[in-house]
Amino acid sequence: MLKLVVHPLLVWVLAAGVFTLEARDIQLVVVVAGLPMAANVFILAKRYERFVNRAATGFIITTAASILTLSVIVSLVVS
Repeated sequence: MLKLVVHPLLVWVLAAGVFTLEARDIQLVVVVAGLPMAANVFILAKRYERFVNRAATGFIITTAASILTLSVIVSLVVS
């Protein structure tokens, strides 16, 4: 859940406060930060035969949870 909730919040704080990006750019980076875990984590776990089950579980959970969190992020950022 850190990836789906805390990461977009941290990116928003940095984009608006530290880097002072324009509003449209802030929207873009916050939405991208709210995307689920990348598939390449699972691919690397499978390739090196390390933490395959954990990577697969994380991928499935973040993808399913991102349906809700990404909807909230988009509605907050775009409005």
